Amino acid sequence: MFKTGILLLLIFTTGVQSDCQCFQNTVASGRSVSVNNAFDTTNFQPCYTTPCGFIAYSGNDALGWNNVSITWNTIVDPTAILTIYDGIDEKATVLAILKPENSPSSISSSFQSSTASIFVKYTQTIVTSGNIYYGSVQATRNLSGTTSPASPTATPMIF
Repeated sequence: MFKTGILLLLIFTTGVQSDCQCFQNTVASGRSVSVNNAFDTTNFQPCYTTPCGFIAYSGNDALGWNNVSITWNTIVDPTAILTIYDGIDEKATVLAILKPENSPSSISSSFQSSTASIFVKYTQTIVTSGNIYYGSVQATRNLSGTTSPASPTATPMIF
């Protein structure tokens, strides 16, 4: 009876994600920022439960983003999409979309951000297991021109 109970417990708990955490989940800074699959914090196995997204800031307001390189190591869901947005959320203009092709395969995409911050988002359809991927986004592009002040400047009134 005890052995049957243990066997049933193992069967019903196999594949259950106890804590699936995005690799990056807030703001990451630097000229090169890692992009990796989510992982289960109890055993570090790849997982997927919800979309993962984060803001990448170059660390310098005059330095923009211009490249993403991803290696798809193991693909369990070919509908996966890694999207790069020109701004701090997914409401901004799409700069690049990367989808898995073969496993393993490496994909690079060049683009030009207009700001020092981009939003990186990963989604997939299958939620029972995650794709294994890794790579980075790079900021080496000088943003041209000068930026406007955040608030309007006062204009003298002429009488």
